[in-house]
Amino acid sequence: MGDVEGSLADFSRVIHLQPTWADAYANRAAVRGEKGDVEGALEDCNEAIRLDPKSAGAFLNRGHARKVLGDFAGALEDYDQAIALKPDYADAFISRSTLRAAKRDLEGVTADLEEAARLDPEKVAAFGDRLLSAAKVRGQGPGDCSAGV
Repeated sequence: MGDVEGSLADFSRVIHLQPTWADAYANRAAVRGEKGDVEGALEDCNEAIRLDPKSAGAFLNRGHARKVLGDFAGALEDYDQAIALKPDYADAFISRSTLRAAKRDLEGVTADLEEAARLDPEKVAAFGDRLLSAAKVRGQGPGDCSAGV
């Protein structure tokens, strides 16, 4: 993300002008998360979901916030809900796979990444490259990439 402060100010202005627009809250949540304001991101996601309970993006963003805060069960519920709302959401399958990897659920990881690859092969390839790079930095082999998630 480029100008985080500018994006945050822009979304805050939009929310001030259109306080019932769920997407504005979901997008500001993503910016807040990028900035490290995870609690603020969680608040915005909760408001986006309250305004639009069918917002897959808000559930995905809230899952990210919950994961950072250590609420892995809540994050998994949110990723599951994002997928239920939008079954072609590759990002949600990728995000859920990271939680499954941390739990050593290799069957679940494989299923999620296969579905994500079917939906968006380029995104999964980029995700795999990031995992391998992270493993190399940590001195792990390619088969031990889940330790960093």
